[in-house]
Amino acid sequence: MANSVPLFSVVIPAYNAERWIGETLESFAGQTTSDMEVIVVDDGSSDATVVVAEAFAGRLDLKIIREPRSGAPAHPCNVGTSVARGELIVCCDSDDLATPDRLESIRFAWDAAGRRDCLIFSDHSEIDETGNLLSSSKLAEHPMLHAALPESLGVDIALLSADNAFEMLLAGCFIRPCAVAIPKRILERVGGYDERLRNGQDYDLYLRVGWEYPFLWVKRTLGLYRRSHGNISSRPLRELVPSRVVVLKRLLSLPLTSNQNRTVREWIAYNYQALGYEYGDHGQLGESLRAYYRAYRHRSNLAVLRGMAVSLAKTVMVGQRRRNPRRA
Repeated sequence: MANSVPLFSVVIPAYNAERWIGETLESFAGQTTSDMEVIVVDDGSSDATVVVAEAFAGRLDLKIIREPRSGAPAHPCNVGTSVARGELIVCCDSDDLATPDRLESIRFAWDAAGRRDCLIFSDHSEIDETGNLLSSSKLAEHPMLHAALPESLGVDIALLSADNAFEMLLAGCFIRPCAVAIPKRILERVGGYDERLRNGQDYDLYLRVGWEYPFLWVKRTLGLYRRSHGNISSRPLRELVPSRVVVLKRLLSLPLTSNQNRTVREWIAYNYQALGYEYGDHGQLGESLRAYYRAYRHRSNLAVLRGMAVSLAKTVMVGQRRRNPRRA
């Protein structure tokens, strides 16, 4: 099996993932097709991640690569993609799961599309840390997707033009890595994952792909995204917003329409505004006002000014409480 060229290369970046990576690998060992290789890229784990992964060597065409700690998923994703032999790259987080028919369904849909250059995505569900279902259809929350009138290629298969895919991504990232597959040749053309980003690398990649290529939609739930306290999205905004803003500001260099330009600037302002609120909540007046000022530069409205005023008031109140603590 290891000597043949598989259709799929499943790339799993992992860092201290011993708790869940076994379940993730089990979900791929249980696929209805074996036309795949699995590449686990360990990003300097200090736990038993590699030991757990090695236990699947007899059940999967498995490669384990150990890397020094990079601190972000983009690097291990690129490492895994660079050694991948498959045509389609499935980059899956080390705590997410695949339904048993995920890869077979992707193959069927891609064949229906003539194996054209496109990003392939499906619906996904969300589960909690213990595997309990939190939501069964996340794409149901994106009415724009259903209103885009994609081209039907068969039952539960539709093609979104690059223009439509990019437009919907500007409204927010509606897909997750647990529900995406991308031809390796496309990843190489767009430059892979941006390793300068500490987070938001998936959204950034999808935007760059969507600017040039259509998206193939498999209208079925094929991935399970796990929500846990360890998710990058659960980190404080002061850690998340800088990379988000880099991704959004990069879009302003593209020949966007006036509406697209306005949407991007509103998202930049929204992120700075949320950051200003967080800083204000912690009594960091200087940082809060700087964030609100940056928001105002991209969207000058009363909401931003109100946020600045609230942040100032909060900081004054925190300072007064520190100077005049209540007596026991």
